[in-house]
Amino acid sequence: MDIEFDNLFQDSLIFSSVGRNYYSEVYPGVVKERDGKRSGYIKKILNLTFEVKSRGRRKKTGVLILEPMFERLFRDLDPSYQIYLLHDSGKFYRDYKKSDYIQFFYRDWQKAIDKSFLSHDMSYANKAAESVQAYIRKNNIKAVVMGNDKRFIERLIVISAQQMGIPAVIIQHGIYSDEYSFGKLLTANTADYFWSWSEYTRECYLKRFNKNPDRVKVIGYPFKMLEHTGSGKSVLFIGNQYKVNKGEKEEHLKIADTVLKICKEQNIDFIYRPHPGETIDGSYGDLSEHISCHVDLIDDLSESKLVVGDISTALVEAGLCGLNVVQVIWNDNSRNALTNPIYDFTKKVSNDYDEIKNAITELIFSDERPQLNEYYLYNNPDIMSDAVKYLTDAIHENRQDR
Repeated sequence: MDIEFDNLFQDSLIFSSVGRNYYSEVYPGVVKERDGKRSGYIKKILNLTFEVKSRGRRKKTGVLILEPMFERLFRDLDPSYQIYLLHDSGKFYRDYKKSDYIQFFYRDWQKAIDKSFLSHDMSYANKAAESVQAYIRKNNIKAVVMGNDKRFIERLIVISAQQMGIPAVIIQHGIYSDEYSFGKLLTANTADYFWSWSEYTRECYLKRFNKNPDRVKVIGYPFKMLEHTGSGKSVLFIGNQYKVNKGEKEEHLKIADTVLKICKEQNIDFIYRPHPGETIDGSYGDLSEHISCHVDLIDDLSESKLVVGDISTALVEAGLCGLNVVQVIWNDNSRNALTNPIYDFTKKVSNDYDEIKNAITELIFSDERPQLNEYYLYNNPDIMSDAVKYLTDAIHENRQDR
């Protein structure tokens, strides 16, 4: 199969378009580090375990899911379906190893694509695509579900599946899915099917891409599966992705320190929730004593009365859970939140001690809940049944096309 380099390696173009040459500068070192890790042997053992576990299940209709959180959406699928979870980290393995869901890693696909990225020799990418397609055939996979197509491994799987007539569904993953994102970053442009959080995002998507409107669905926010109980009392501070935004780390941690100081003055419990890509080191000072030990965000939200942060999907989830949110506008990037309508429910303050303090003390003792505009952020009570229906329809539609 023939794949265009610029189409496959969209992630390098994305970072260049927003002024970050992250992959072009850093990725060669990432490849070298990955090749040197002994964890590769562990993954090979786990993949062998997967092969043994999957025997006898290949007659079922397979659904390949790249975002483990989306697995929750499809638990009501007919028992004749078999779910396969794909990711490049072992941290989820314990959660699924005893379940009916088969979990596996990228195996040699990633290595072949790494070689293609470094050499611009597309023969490696084509070999990886052939391996993906062989895996799809072997396991009777009839649909692929993911949360993004930004990385080249994701785009390769989408392209490979669709060349075989297998529907690939991208579910809106983050807050950056708006007119800016679709226009400049070209996220979610590879798949035929796109499911959005709201009518606003759907309209933005269709304005940018020439897609079949019947295949672009409003599904609602896909991650929040539990309701907030309202019993929490803490202030929750949301960390950031400092691997990409290294220059912002020091300033953002100063804001967290400010919030911690205010909480101590007001005798309010404080929780610092790290971003999944955040590494805690000696620069965190007193914050390190308040690091969340929870894996699931919903657990931290359940302990909280108020959430403080910058641009983050976690703020959206907090609002959907009925929590008040203080959004600190402190640099050019976070000022986008002033015009992003998805954030119309947050209390916005500048990076000023008194402003932050007044907002926290006002909202921590308030019984009022944020009012969400469903045109921008839809909380769908039937999201699981809708997801099953839409996916089943996509599988049947592609069978009929063939």
